[in-house]
Amino acid sequence: MARFSRMRVLNTMLEVGMIPVFYNPDLEVSKKVVQACAAGGAWKNCSK
Repeated sequence: MARFSRMRVLNTMLEVGMIPVFYNPDLEVSKKVVQACAAGGAWKNCSK
């Protein structure tokens, strides 16, 4: 069974404005990618 429902994922993507297309099983690598996206301004236009 999926961890999140399809509707929850869709609603989150619409709310945040970003589609998660990166995956790495190593949590530390994934965290660094998210930090790099944030440092590059990925969330500047997503604040409410």
